[in-house]
Amino acid sequence: MARVDWDPDQYEEGRSGTFETMPKGVYMSMILDSEVKETSQKTGKYFEFTFQVLHGEFKGRKLWARLNVHNQSADAQRIGREQYNNLCIKAGVPGCKKTEQLHNKKVGVIVTVGKNNRQEPTNEVKGFVEYVKPGADEDPEPAAPARPAAAGKGQQRPAAQAKGAADDFDDDIPF
Repeated sequence: MARVDWDPDQYEEGRSGTFETMPKGVYMSMILDSEVKETSQKTGKYFEFTFQVLHGEFKGRKLWARLNVHNQSADAQRIGREQYNNLCIKAGVPGCKKTEQLHNKKVGVIVTVGKNNRQEPTNEVKGFVEYVKPGADEDPEPAAPARPAAAGKGQQRPAAQAKGAADDFDDDIPF
């Protein structure tokens, strides 16, 4: 049992659960964390990545992606592993063998709006694009991560292309 060692009356209710759903689009983000988790039925495993939006109206917001990497369904497993490979490539770490190598890497996150099990709108990560620096009229570039970026990142996608990329992933496949 945990003990509360402060006076709860000195604090307001807080903002938990008050975030509105972000609109469909591509959000330039940084990968903060990754975990391996077991599926709810204990029949497989997935990688859960945490992203933080770096620019614009939703700067600071977090997003999560779950990629099935071990699943009874061969198709679900193939899709999850392909998504992982895509994330590695777009983050500049092709062939990444440890998810920790992706931490602090920048990547564009393709986000759609779906519904959770209570039929409430929720954001869903559908894919990834290469990071694009903001233009002069957008937020300034954040400080570089503590670790240097990997070599061989390749060319970056123009911002106009990246912003329309979410349309390419507007399908009914739930991943």
